[in-house]
Amino acid sequence: ADVITPHAIVNSITVDDVVYEHPVTMELESDAQRVTVDISSLLFAETSEFILGYMLDGFDTAETFTTEKHVTQSYTNLPGGNYTLKMRIINPLTGESTAERDVTITKQMRLTEHSWFWALLVAAGAGLAFAISALIIRSRTKKAEQRQRELQNIIDQSLTTISSTIDAKDEYTKGHSVRVAMYAREIAKRMGMSEEEQQRIYYIGLLHDIGKIGVPDSVLNKRGKLTDEEFAFIRRHPAMGGDILKNFNALKGIGDGARYHHERYDGRGYCEGLAGKDIPIEARIIGIADSYDAMQSTRVYRPGLTPEVILNELKKGAGTQFDPDIVPIMCQMIDEGAAPIEYAGTEYEMKKE
Repeated sequence: ADVITPHAIVNSITVDDVVYEHPVTMELESDAQRVTVDISSLLFAETSEFILGYMLDGFDTAETFTTEKHVTQSYTNLPGGNYTLKMRIINPLTGESTAERDVTITKQMRLTEHSWFWALLVAAGAGLAFAISALIIRSRTKKAEQRQRELQNIIDQSLTTISSTIDAKDEYTKGHSVRVAMYAREIAKRMGMSEEEQQRIYYIGLLHDIGKIGVPDSVLNKRGKLTDEEFAFIRRHPAMGGDILKNFNALKGIGDGARYHHERYDGRGYCEGLAGKDIPIEARIIGIADSYDAMQSTRVYRPGLTPEVILNELKKGAGTQFDPDIVPIMCQMIDEGAAPIEYAGTEYEMKKE
């Protein structure tokens, strides 16, 4: 009988449009988008039946098995870190594996993947807390008005920059945090809140999604259906946001807006299952503004919904998902054509058509 000597080889690894033949190790730049591996099993006998097993250790959660002699597998938006492409040939009769082969792949980390980046972000938040405290305490005399305007601009620009950094993690939500903040402030205004409360709600809206910095880019930007594990990552972002902002005491309720904006009025939301008026008012306002912007925005899996469909969804959700006292206000804003029309300085403007 013939002696079968199977082998597993990497024909090439393609990084975006650049092909590397038979690599042993790979160093990827932080901006690399797509990595495609071309794998073959060489059995040296046409009638031999062996199984090819492979996985990208550090990214794949399970090994893939195939009887194909040639496989092409692509990975997109790999986070920075160290990976090992593991391959082996398995005899289906004995279960024994041979010809094990590893290729080490290292991808440089992006700026937002470094822990020190977020430490700087938190430090900036602490500085902003001081600035906000100074703004609130400062007297309203004419002598202080100019300084007050300067501090207001610093706070607006700083918080807007942080919110833009958060939104930049998800390619489909550009400007989302600013729009949510804008809608939330308009809701607060129509609820009769003071100008100071309206501005506070606006700031809370800007940072409501800060917990997304803890969600892997590969999950936020995934084009297909999320796995249960990936969806669990998404559900954790309100709690992570609340934890990040828990010591930001200069702005009342900013942590509550992040932690509870996915709670439901009927108690079936997350992350703590609060219901009704037990959900902080900031979170109830942010929650409906967040849902409206999600519905009206175009996503990879669907176009933006029409005003008629959105109005129907909001009314169906009154008393279940949303505070029934806030739903009519949001519906009135939609009926009046309230929408962002331009970016002027640090805020979107509202219009009535």
